[in-house]
Amino acid sequence: NHFKDKEHLLKELILVGQEKLLNSIRSEKQKSKLPTEQLLLVAKSYLNFALKEKALFGLMFAQTNKDLLHLTDKIVLQFEQIISEKFKQGKRVKLTEKGSAITAWTMIHGLATIINKSNLIILEEELKIELEKIFGEMTAIWGKGVSI
Repeated sequence: NHFKDKEHLLKELILVGQEKLLNSIRSEKQKSKLPTEQLLLVAKSYLNFALKEKALFGLMFAQTNKDLLHLTDKIVLQFEQIISEKFKQGKRVKLTEKGSAITAWTMIHGLATIINKSNLIILEEELKIELEKIFGEMTAIWGKGVSI
């Protein structure tokens, strides 16, 4: 009786999930002042949410979520705030904060999506790399960049 219809219920669930995820990200980000460490903490928080809240994560990032772009923008903003601090520490040629934030988020979101739909242990065995090692490599890429 609290919801008009199924669509209204799903929208409310997505909003609850969004706040839960964003609160987790913000909380983890505050555990360090170093941008590279913050990115690592945020990445782990994001993956933990995807693992613990598989159905909610799937619902939040489903194509049927009419506010998907708005949700994505809120999450990317969390990455952008960290990357903005990282950029203050050195020169970045041909890179933008927004583009770098989107790249950082898509890396972790892609991994989260795969893990959300599979078994973490089997995935690590198949890829022949542990999640912690992947985090370390992501952090190195975020911190130093990749050149061709």
